[in-house]
Amino acid sequence: MTDPANIDHRSMPLVSICVITYRHAKYIAQCIEAMLAQRAPFPFEIIIGDDDSDDGTREICQALVAAHPERIRLLLHSRKDVTYVDGRPRGTHNFVATLAVARGEFVAICEGDDYWTDPDKLAMQVNYLRANEDCVGCFHEASIVDAVGTELQPELYKAHVEPSNRQEKYDRGECLIKLMSRYATCSLMFRRVACQNLPAWYLSRSND
Repeated sequence: MTDPANIDHRSMPLVSICVITYRHAKYIAQCIEAMLAQRAPFPFEIIIGDDDSDDGTREICQALVAAHPERIRLLLHSRKDVTYVDGRPRGTHNFVATLAVARGEFVAICEGDDYWTDPDKLAMQVNYLRANEDCVGCFHEASIVDAVGTELQPELYKAHVEPSNRQEKYDRGECLIKLMSRYATCSLMFRRVACQNLPAWYLSRSND
């Protein structure tokens, strides 16, 4: 197995991590540092899409890029491009624009106020998708914590999906009927090819 310490992350990445952020100054550094700590035996890139934050998030991201230019790319979006759904601003445009520049075979998602706790997360999910070619994506359990790290809910998936609807694999229909995005966004990895050429109507709805 390739030693993660010897990986050249300037080469074509196997995984693109898309980070969608807006006003996450309190959390974004922890979010990115957990990604940089991944023990992945393959190159990966971190793409941060900032939705014109005005709380210092953008400046923190710029400092992170300066410290890790070989690993992190930063997209600076404008609030005038924000998508509104039912009168509420959503991050759909930010997500689509960030995903559009991803180069990896696989895409992992993490919003700027979330963070990963397992340094082997990327490696385990890539191994799973390679071993299960019938799967477009995979996710894992996650917990909810407050601003100071106190755990509020230990198992998000189990808390929101009835036992009768829990299964190892879901087909497309079951994703809509049984799963309904009831997993943590930060736990998702999928094949990039599955989300290319998104339809125009997608921009008028929320990401889920």
